[in-house]
Amino acid sequence: MYREDKYMNKIRNILKMNRYYKNITMPKYALLSYTLILLFVSCGQKDKLSIKDQLVTNEALLTSTLNNDSLIVKRTNSIYAESFIAFNEVYQSSAKNYNSINNQINGFSKIEHRTENIDFDFSSFAAFYKVLEMKALPGYNIGYADRNDTIFYISNGKIPIRAKGYDWTDVVPGNTKETLWDSYYDIKDLPQVVKPASGFVYNANHSPFKSSSEADNPIAENFAKEINFETYDNNRSTRLLQLLEEEERIDYKRFKRIKYDHQLPTPLQYNYMDLNPLFDMKVADYPEVSTLLNDIQNWDRITNPTSYGAGAYASLYYQLTPFYYQLGKDRIFTKEALYEALKITKDHLKTYFNAERIQLGEFQKLVRGNKELPIYGLPDVVTAMKGQPYKDGKIKITHGESYIGLVRFTPNKTYFESVISFGNSRRPESPHYTDQMELYSNFETKTMSFDRSDVMKTAKRVYAPK
Repeated sequence: MYREDKYMNKIRNILKMNRYYKNITMPKYALLSYTLILLFVSCGQKDKLSIKDQLVTNEALLTSTLNNDSLIVKRTNSIYAESFIAFNEVYQSSAKNYNSINNQINGFSKIEHRTENIDFDFSSFAAFYKVLEMKALPGYNIGYADRNDTIFYISNGKIPIRAKGYDWTDVVPGNTKETLWDSYYDIKDLPQVVKPASGFVYNANHSPFKSSSEADNPIAENFAKEINFETYDNNRSTRLLQLLEEEERIDYKRFKRIKYDHQLPTPLQYNYMDLNPLFDMKVADYPEVSTLLNDIQNWDRITNPTSYGAGAYASLYYQLTPFYYQLGKDRIFTKEALYEALKITKDHLKTYFNAERIQLGEFQKLVRGNKELPIYGLPDVVTAMKGQPYKDGKIKITHGESYIGLVRFTPNKTYFESVISFGNSRRPESPHYTDQMELYSNFETKTMSFDRSDVMKTAKRVYAPK
């Protein structure tokens, strides 16, 4: 029998806040302290630790589910109960900019423990953020959403704190300890947005200071220049923001429409080159390439497989590489360089397609094994596609859209649909080697279930791996 001492009284005070308190058998299942959230899940009645023994382990277990007579948990580092309760409250409010986020995170561990109207079911976002604080991921943009309507973006990374006064985009002196770094920025000190008033976060490998609406974005001046965060937009980020701010509300149908957008913006916003002079060239001044130039300039910039404008632009795009390496510091393509590239493109189409005009789907293919399908997209559209030389003058897609998962949270159920570019098997003899290619190329998905009974009903075979 557990000793009834001051720790137990504090445990009971915490549990009384929870609506599941009546369902927990205290000695059998859980010990929760005022300072540390400690948990013991009984797998029998042997080898139990005393409360004090558990307290000195400097470990905590985060409650993720309190249900009936059981407690399901996830192991974390030391977590203060009062910290997480306050943390949960803090992140239910909108964060206007970095300063508010920084102040809130700095303050959440200092807020006194509260007992009024607090549900002891900690939000999954609190646990998620605690994992990020391990700094175990090198450098990734991370987006988060949950059924509590918490949305979150962070330009995450294990980023060293570098000395000021050096150009860290170039080689720095190695003969001084001033350029030796041995510590890293805390996660709370990186650009991030939590529950913005705009209702959306986004990133397309562009600037983290443009990750929501203007009023909700992190402020670049609040972050060290030595980190060298990107400050540019690209075609995808430009197009995404246009679509996100186009209407006041976004339902699921519109969300899918935005996700599958495959149109370039006007003007073009490549962060590595400027191709806009292409659209300023007068067709009459370049009669030798007038057909190509006319198709490109009258194109709606939608990269449909049946589009001649997209076919002309894509054919030109893949002929630009040698000209790209000759660009000046401004990275702007001159009309002279574009004219030469257009002439090469025309020769390519004549040689391989015996035509001056082709549709995108004739030129660009999704290929696996013996299966070949026309496919949408281009580099730096939202549904990005990039390829390499294939055969007969065509391009085979090697980069871009791959696994797609779409999640909807409702009060009673979570809906999930997905698709992958080829199929779930890497074995050519499997029926699942290429069976998702048509879905993928038609912007379609398949529904999935996390309900065991649903999975068992539709299972082709049930077996135990040997």
